Amino acid sequence: MIAVATAIVESQLNNVTYGDRDSLGLFQQRPSQGWGSPATILNPALSTATFYDRLLQLPGWATMPAGVAEQAVQRSAFPERYAPAETPATALVERFWKGPDNPVPPVNGAPVSGADAQAAAFATLGCADQGGSSIQLSPEDLDRHHMPPGFTLPADPQQRAAVSYVISKIGAPYVWGAKGPNAFDCSGLMLAAWASAGVPIPAGTVAQKTAGTPVGSLSQLAPGDLLLTPGSLGSATNPRHVGMYVGHGVVVDAYDSSTGVIVSPLSKWTPQIVTIRHIAGPPGEPAPPPSALAAGAPR
Repeated sequence: MIAVATAIVESQLNNVTYGDRDSLGLFQQRPSQGWGSPATILNPALSTATFYDRLLQLPGWATMPAGVAEQAVQRSAFPERYAPAETPATALVERFWKGPDNPVPPVNGAPVSGADAQAAAFATLGCADQGGSSIQLSPEDLDRHHMPPGFTLPADPQQRAAVSYVISKIGAPYVWGAKGPNAFDCSGLMLAAWASAGVPIPAGTVAQKTAGTPVGSLSQLAPGDLLLTPGSLGSATNPRHVGMYVGHGVVVDAYDSSTGVIVSPLSKWTPQIVTIRHIAGPPGEPAPPPSALAAGAPR
């Protein structure tokens, strides 16, 4: 609701290419003030993620009046504008939001801090990705930092854009909560990749496990599909790690804080996949993957 109310005030929920001085986009963010490049700000998924990043940095944000939190993030010259937008924003969220409910505020009204603040953020935004992958890697796997010989990008423009993005980030570091452009956690990489294709998906594995449409089996995988696994901190019913199937039996993911963004064979993921989500483009793979790649070609 906080983000929606802010965007109502700043742009009437229009992704505008103009504003006061160099302000742009839904939240009227300014490149000159460290909100990102114009391209990032004008991408609704990325600008929203940046807004959330700034919000989560506010001590006690979860127990503040919404208008106070919005003003603290936006630093507007007109702070009184935000509170009146809460009613229409709440109505929109109640109608369209399909993610987890907001956390229940502490009974005693005490500020939320430490682990409780992190839990509140997880419950509100679904960004529960502090753990890493539990998939075992071995020297016989694919070269972790290069695509295998013969790999080709998908033909569909949206799938091609998302897959190209994750491939371009191979070798980038894993940082919890990061959504790019230079570091990522597992779900942040998925969000940024599909945002680059013009397709917004939610942040966090909690929400991404219901993004798009379900895929019934591995035989129906398409490039760009999200593969969710328990990870190091989750379970089969609460997957906490996600990677992207890029085609030809290959997966790219932000593995963990010591490994970063890597390539791995689908065969390593198969035993642990609990959910597959198709985001955009045609379902399935146009042609069977080369046998060597599908099996995970050795280095």
